[in-house]
Amino acid sequence: MDEFGSLLGPTCEAILDSPAEERFDRLTRLARRCFSVPVSLLTLITPDRQWFKSAQGTTLTESPVEISFCVHALRSGQSLVLDKLDQDERFSQFPIVCGEPHVRFYAGVPLRAPEGKLVGTLCILDQTPRDFSEADLAALQDLAACAETELRASCWSSSEQALWESADSEQRRALVDLSTRSWSAQAILDILRRESLRSAEHGRPLMVLLLETDVADLEEARAKAEELRRHLAPYQSLGRLAENQFLMVLAEANAEKAAVLAAHLLSQTGGRACILQPPAVDLGPAQVQELFQQKLSASSCTPLSVSVDQPKVRVHSFGPLEVWVGHEQVPAGRFKSQKVRLLLAYLLGSRDLRCNEEVLMDEFWPQGGDSARKSLRGALSTLRTILRPDGCVLDPLERHAGFVIMPREFPLWSDVVEFRSVGTESMEEGDLKRALSLYRGPYLEGGFEEWVLRRRDQFHEHYLRLACRLANMAFARGDFEESARAAELVGEEGWERQELVAVLFRSWLRLGRPEQVVKRFREVKASLHSDFGVEPTLELLELYHRAELALS
Repeated sequence: MDEFGSLLGPTCEAILDSPAEERFDRLTRLARRCFSVPVSLLTLITPDRQWFKSAQGTTLTESPVEISFCVHALRSGQSLVLDKLDQDERFSQFPIVCGEPHVRFYAGVPLRAPEGKLVGTLCILDQTPRDFSEADLAALQDLAACAETELRASCWSSSEQALWESADSEQRRALVDLSTRSWSAQAILDILRRESLRSAEHGRPLMVLLLETDVADLEEARAKAEELRRHLAPYQSLGRLAENQFLMVLAEANAEKAAVLAAHLLSQTGGRACILQPPAVDLGPAQVQELFQQKLSASSCTPLSVSVDQPKVRVHSFGPLEVWVGHEQVPAGRFKSQKVRLLLAYLLGSRDLRCNEEVLMDEFWPQGGDSARKSLRGALSTLRTILRPDGCVLDPLERHAGFVIMPREFPLWSDVVEFRSVGTESMEEGDLKRALSLYRGPYLEGGFEEWVLRRRDQFHEHYLRLACRLANMAFARGDFEESARAAELVGEEGWERQELVAVLFRSWLRLGRPEQVVKRFREVKASLHSDFGVEPTLELLELYHRAELALS
């Protein structure tokens, strides 16, 4: 293998033996789904190793270079398709051909490092011979091009990068838990220490999440670790603290964001979770486990529950209006009237959490005069009594210079405030997903006041734009499953946004689902005609005809 002595470029050599990353796993998942194969790999080749940066369908992390199909692809410098491997004298005696798993088909596309050197492949393997068309090969080459783009970029946090660069090649192996391809206990605690110092120095939010979940075997452990990585931002870190414990260092996350993430992860993996501010001192694995166990025990956590320091008051305005103080939902009767409940929602829906008293009186008590002023004072007094938790000295509502103000330091969380904080130009997919998850239904469901209807339309339009943003971002990076999910979030009410429907159709076509495009197009066309009196755009028509051609 001397011809590979100088093969691996410095950029790719730096990621050998590194933890798995979602950006690469996403591509191998797509390859496996697109071509319906049992195994897909992103490999890096050295003179004596074929190492898998990402692997789907196998728990192996590397294989001997002497029995590598990928080496032949690199020798040729071109895409390589091998069929009926048991009849090919070059490969028929390879252990994985003549023995388990009895590979019969291989297709691989060479990958180049930024400096131009061939460094590995994106490849797929199957246990049965198969036809692989030029269109199939072109699709695999597209995915390989995405992989090359990712090889040019580093998405690690500064703490991960500093830890990795401080270790030599032997030390780096101890930084990775081989079973799950996540950071080891030693590494994740070092990352936590570095992130804690950074958070204290720059005033950046930082939370720590420990997830306990049953792990039956190696395959399940790796699958759960991959599921956890899918929901973390690139600058957030995942490590395995113990056999059944995963530790996540959530940079740029406050308690509420961490709670939303924890609840979602628990729904996927089961178990129990605990969220804390980062410890003030360096701790070892045993001390961290003890700290979390104390928190879990003190909170009486049960499976599928989350222990976190929640805001004292929570208000949900999407769907039916709900107000929670502590762990108790406030009954509607305590507000004395529906108008007082809606006043709270109106205040929270104001962009700066402040409203002119004259505007409030005109909206809720249009009769005006002293009667309206007295009614406003009474409503505010009722809200203060309800919202102020035991032991809280802050006033939830203040009156100043003719304005009613909700102080931002008051311990209150509102889905509307959180939802509105995420702009349609957000670059973080995690923020977009979090905002979309808050939209449980129409704003103040069941309310038909003019201001309610006006805001309902505004929030729904914002929801559609966020979904469109998320769908386009996912499509651009090649995650067509994610882009389809994002486009479908809006349901039938979003069909008038034909650009969003187009993203859905393009995603389905890339995933090989033309029948879904045809079926949905007919539904969308009928809805557009009956509800809006318009016809589908030329883009939708073109995608529809492409789907029909694929079916024929």
